[in-house]
Amino acid sequence: MSGELDFLSVNGLKKPEVTFFHHASKTLIVADLFFNFNQDDFSGITKFLMNFNQATRFGTTRFYQWSMMKNQSEFKASLEEMNKKWDIDKVIMGHGHIVDREGASLIRTALTRL
Repeated sequence: MSGELDFLSVNGLKKPEVTFFHHASKTLIVADLFFNFNQDDFSGITKFLMNFNQATRFGTTRFYQWSMMKNQSEFKASLEEMNKKWDIDKVIMGHGHIVDREGASLIRTALTRL
């Protein structure tokens, strides 16, 4: 049905990334934009590397910022627009645990760390 799924292209990146929003469930769907692992998901050197990459908290990883970001101001503005445009509650991402509530708040916090 038309209008159930909306999308937004993220600006400020070297390669395109698109976010999707399902209105009925208030769910944001992303690929690599956000990670959301827990500390206990890893051990040994992998745990060290994932912590260093900031992948063990909700947000954009250091590696993503380094490898994908072309213009931080444009990137941040896109995420702020996305967060204002949609009433985000849940977040499904390609890497980590699904966020089942308060997604918009987590995105705002992640923006402060960019």
